[in-house]
Amino acid sequence: MSLERARLGPGAAHLSERSGVAATVAILLALLGLAATIWRPLAPPLGAVTTDLDTFVPEVLRTVEAFRGPRYVAGVVRLTLELAIPLFVVWTARGRRFVARVAGASAHAPWRGGLVAAAITLAVTLTTLPLDVWIGYVHDGAWGFRTSDAGLWARDRAVTLALSLTVAWLAGTILVWAVRRWPRSWPWRLVIIGTGLAAVLVLVHPLVIEPLFSERTPLADGPVRDEIETVLEAAGEPGLPIAVADASTRTTRVNAYVTGLGPTRAVVLYDTILELPPDQIAVVVAHELAHRQHADLPRGVLLTAPALLVPLLLLRGLWRSPGAAALV
Repeated sequence: MSLERARLGPGAAHLSERSGVAATVAILLALLGLAATIWRPLAPPLGAVTTDLDTFVPEVLRTVEAFRGPRYVAGVVRLTLELAIPLFVVWTARGRRFVARVAGASAHAPWRGGLVAAAITLAVTLTTLPLDVWIGYVHDGAWGFRTSDAGLWARDRAVTLALSLTVAWLAGTILVWAVRRWPRSWPWRLVIIGTGLAAVLVLVHPLVIEPLFSERTPLADGPVRDEIETVLEAAGEPGLPIAVADASTRTTRVNAYVTGLGPTRAVVLYDTILELPPDQIAVVVAHELAHRQHADLPRGVLLTAPALLVPLLLLRGLWRSPGAAALV
């Protein structure tokens, strides 16, 4: 035991041991998340396959590029703004003054940190709103992908904003609380907490989030259900619930996905996909079930650990800035 630990007593040694355990668990989770992402199942050899140029005529490829090109540029600009605004708040004097104003004169309650996080989220949302309108409403509408009117589109954006602000407030509150509760080991502990919360979110997403954006009904008996149940049987997932979402109220895109974990698992079809022949729908469902067979959702949950660890360790180095100090 070091001289410092002896001077501080057994309580300090116990806290140090607990911090070491938290760091070990967090690092192991991060390594497991990286390993699960890097070492993934590979598709079997398919032999000679045709290229996209053999499959699609040049006119089709030009049409795809005409749709995707401007959307890609707008997406890059949007991502740049999403990163630049929080960095501006963290690294500039004006940003730190913004934090101090939002937090208030006596910003010692953890919920004040949540308020700062929500304010930054709101600033990002308002800054990128023109791009969102162009990408999701104007551009999609011009290409025939959007079916929602302005009211429904705005309603979905408002619900998304409310969810984002809630998550940001909770995250900021937990962050400040953790810094005060565990001043030496909070990054490690937040990696563990965040990974656990990611698992809970995947579990409850079909029950809490998805109903906010679509209504689901069980798939009726018929050729489509028969084809999908055959695929489920072959995949070792007999009896998995099959639902249809009213996606046509918002888009003409066709899609299917597997959602949830454990008791909340289900196969969900966009109602737009029902226009395809049953055997083609079964192929799409088989593709989605492959994600499940390869445990892509659990892999994504584990990836939360390294995704949190690096920024939290960087944040610890910045935490002594005047703006951050006002919160603790």
